Order: sequence, then structure tokens, then C-alpha cells
Amino acid sequence: MSRHLTDADRARIEALRAEGMPATWIAEDLGVHPNTIRLAVAANPAQAAAWRADFQHIRRNAELFKLHCEIAPAKRGNA
Repeated sequence: MSRHLTDADRARIEALRAEGMPATWIAEDLGVHPNTIRLAVAANPAQAAAWRADFQHIRRNAELFKLHCEIAPAKRGNA
């Protein structure tokens, strides 16, 4: 099931993408597929790179990674 993004949704996506939030997290919040987010607003390359670098630190710290797994969006199939 899909839904159309409102202007408010797009503004929220733009703000969150500008902060570097991953598309999967925004998609979970809005109840849409991550590709909807990726197509609506492109990621800021510098912010995306910063997130990837930060995530490497999270992955290597057992306590942080456990917390990440608790709050990260569930992986979905190609819905």
C-alpha cells in the first residue's frame, strides 16, 4: 500500500535529509517505502558520508549497536 506525500511530508523529508537522517528512518516515520523518500529528496552527500562514518563507530561499539538495533527501522522486503 502506498500513499501520496503531502507538502508537509516533503518539508519534513527535506529537513530530516538535510540533517543526514537515513531514508529508512524517515520512511518508517512516514509509513512509506524508503525509495519514496530517496526519490522525493536527494540526500546531502556530505551528510550521508558523515552518517556512514558515524555508523562505523556505532557498529564497532557493542552497546551502541545494540541500542541502534532496538530503535532502527525493521528491514522490509521489496514492498
